[in-house]
Amino acid sequence: MEELKQNKKSVEQKLSGKELYDLEKKQREETKKGERRKEKLSEAPKKISRYFFYIFIGVGVIGLFGWFIANRSNLPPMTMQGHIEQSPPSHILDKRIPENIQQHMLEHADGGGKPGIIIQYNCDKFDCETDLVERLTDLVKQYPKNVYLAPNNYDGKIILTRLGKREILDSFNEQKIRNFIEKTASSIKEISMVSGNLFFNPKDLILIKDQPVKIVFSNSGTHTFTIDELGVNVPLQGSSATVEFTPTESGTFKYYCAVPGHREGGMEGSLKVE
Repeated sequence: MEELKQNKKSVEQKLSGKELYDLEKKQREETKKGERRKEKLSEAPKKISRYFFYIFIGVGVIGLFGWFIANRSNLPPMTMQGHIEQSPPSHILDKRIPENIQQHMLEHADGGGKPGIIIQYNCDKFDCETDLVERLTDLVKQYPKNVYLAPNNYDGKIILTRLGKREILDSFNEQKIRNFIEKTASSIKEISMVSGNLFFNPKDLILIKDQPVKIVFSNSGTHTFTIDELGVNVPLQGSSATVEFTPTESGTFKYYCAVPGHREGGMEGSLKVE
């Protein structure tokens, strides 16, 4: 060993200054390369662990999303948000009512009457009595102004729906169906309101959750009555207008006019749902 050191020292003494600098530089680079190789080898297990961790998280998220899609309830709408101005061809149908038309009927039957009630049955997925549709039809015929009957593929044998309310029955129950239909007509809360040049009066409203409300406006100008959280956005035009909806959430919300500049000018109010 001592002899090797002496030989190295002898070689270095024979090198010029530049050659000695280059030799030392090369030795430092080789040392750094060796250190980097060691670092990469030590980091490899960590990178592999992180890789499998991310795969595990990704598979979990995809699985959870798939489970949610597969298990979410398939039920008819209870709000009028997203409706189109179209009515079904009759009140008793043998084909499904598209959901955007259902939403219109929940707002008002046949596009202009009182809020509608929709009774839907699913005899493809559930075992129905042979006379179920006939009994439902006879009952619906007694409420020709605002009750509809149609088949559908929802997760319920018989589903009753009105604005903000839904009930699922596993068998025909005439009294329950009549109660559901007749409660709608007797429980609507009516409110008078004035809308005009950048104001609503009254500015504060108190409503009951799941109780249908009808607001009759004395109006001047072009405005809207909008409640974002409850899916309400109705234009107010002419000297009178009517807004009907059912608050399905408790809390305090803002209602306002969505015409540009009107809300900023003070055309808004507070709605408390208890």
